[in-house]
Amino acid sequence: MKPDFNEDILTLGRLLKTERERLKISLEKAASILMVRKIHLINLENDIYDYFPEGVYFRGFLRNYARLLGLDENKIFEYYECQLEIMEGKKKINDDINKGDKAQPDSGRFNFILTPDILLKLFSVVILLVIIYFFVRVVTGISKVPKLVIESPMDNQIVFDRNLLVVGHTNPDSNLKINNEEIPLTESGSFEEEVILMRGVNEINISVKNKFARELHEKLYVNYKPKEGEEDFQNKEIVLKTDSKPVWIMISQNGEQSSQTIPANSEKSIKLESEIKIRAKKANDLYFFKKNKLNKDQDPRLEIFSEQEEAERVFSP
Repeated sequence: MKPDFNEDILTLGRLLKTERERLKISLEKAASILMVRKIHLINLENDIYDYFPEGVYFRGFLRNYARLLGLDENKIFEYYECQLEIMEGKKKINDDINKGDKAQPDSGRFNFILTPDILLKLFSVVILLVIIYFFVRVVTGISKVPKLVIESPMDNQIVFDRNLLVVGHTNPDSNLKINNEEIPLTESGSFEEEVILMRGVNEINISVKNKFARELHEKLYVNYKPKEGEEDFQNKEIVLKTDSKPVWIMISQNGEQSSQTIPANSEKSIKLESEIKIRAKKANDLYFFKKNKLNKDQDPRLEIFSEQEEAERVFSP
């Protein structure tokens, strides 16, 4: 039988550890099933939350662990929220106890005359301190690597949606790239970027470079498991091929437009994730075929884009 949620267990971490030991599941086995590091489970069972990102991503990790142990995830979340309130209340009480006005000792009076000579010396000291401050800031900035905090996803996380939102923040004046694509930053240095995942383990490369050319690189691994019956649209592509002349095209998909010129004797692959509209000039020099990367035995047959000089076609998944 599953244990009741009662006051005997005291904390969320002790509750999870007690149920795991009751089911005779080792930390190593649980970490392997959840595809997370063992240290994450140790921290969770010891009620250490400082190393977890806040928000929906920690809740997803907690949900997966609760499901593994056969616990009611809604009650687990209620237990977690209640424990947070208790911890914050204790912290506030400790802060109030430690806070106190320090008695200011009486100081004897003394006479001080501010002469022009003293004023000049004080001004010189202030100028020197300002120069030292800016010099230290420049030297520190040159030698310091940029900050990069990835709030989500967690490394080795399992997801069931192929559209993954990468969230984090860095220094506002840095240059950030995800999988070699430059990502815009907000004024505070925050960023959000949607990454399309392939079935299985995906490697996400995140790099950041500051204005002094110092770089920092991070790699995350995310395991995408499509739901049963869900079609892998990301494996379908439209391949455009040119003959002896370059061809200009405009692509419209998901409310966005982009244009480019495909060089002569070359090809361009476009993911067929949703309905896509392609407009081409010199369309009679452009050929295409549909491709499914999961079908290794397919025989792609080229079709002419149009017999006309300028044409538009719509393709659906």
